[in-house]
Amino acid sequence: TFPAVGWLLFVASPFALYFTGWYPATLDNALLHELLHAHFVLVGALFFWPLIGVDPVPGRVPHPMRVLLLVTTLPIHVILGLTIMSERTVIATDHYSSLGLPWIEPLLDQRVGGGLLWASGDLIGLLMLGAAVVQWKRASEREAEREDRRLDRLEEQASRRAAQQVTDAGGSPR
Repeated sequence: TFPAVGWLLFVASPFALYFTGWYPATLDNALLHELLHAHFVLVGALFFWPLIGVDPVPGRVPHPMRVLLLVTTLPIHVILGLTIMSERTVIATDHYSSLGLPWIEPLLDQRVGGGLLWASGDLIGLLMLGAAVVQWKRASEREAEREDRRLDRLEEQASRRAAQQVTDAGGSPR
């Protein structure tokens, strides 16, 4: 369940952040803001470590499942980014209105932010997916080498047995 829990937290946390009162609260409280950062670092580690980490961890899933879990996060960034971009009101309106930023209108800024979230989330997701595919390929190559060595040993043992049987039967091995 470890990767599934990590996946669920990884997918649900950004939606919970932006579409509940959690985000405005973190903008107005320094401690909550720091806890938010810690939360996302921990969720990221919980999600990515069993999928692309090289250390042995409990809950390690087979390579095809790792790739599947990573692939299923890619549309999430699209959905989240597009949802933020299509909002008709500014998320955390009170906070951003109070800033009075002269260089960009808050709703336009939010749309740019949604696009950046979408693009950067998918870029990172694709990089992690690439790492998982490379790990899968290398693991498959190592397994093939082990199997080749095992089959070579079996073939050598069979050849020795056949030679021994010929010798035991009074013939001479070739």
